[in-house]
Amino acid sequence: MGPDWGTYLVFERAGALKTAEGGDSKAIAKAIEGIFENPELATELSRAGRKYAVEKLSWKSIVNKTEKILFDLMNN
Repeated sequence: MGPDWGTYLVFERAGALKTAEGGDSKAIAKAIEGIFENPELATELSRAGRKYAVEKLSWKSIVNKTEKILFDLMNN
C-alpha cells in the first residue's frame, strides 16, 4: 500500500509547506488556515500539486512506469 495517507496534509513531494500528523485536527486546521491567509502560498501549492499530478499521475507517466516494470520482469 502507499504512504500513510493520514500522516500528510499534502504530499511533501508535491511541494507542500507543512505536514500534520493524522488525527491532529488542530494542526491540520492551522495548516489550512495558513494556506487561506497566504494567497501566494496557495498559488505555489496549487502549481506544485498540478506539476506533481502531471508528472507522476498522468496516463503517460503510468504507462512509462508499467512498461519499465514489465521490461524488468521479462529481463530477469
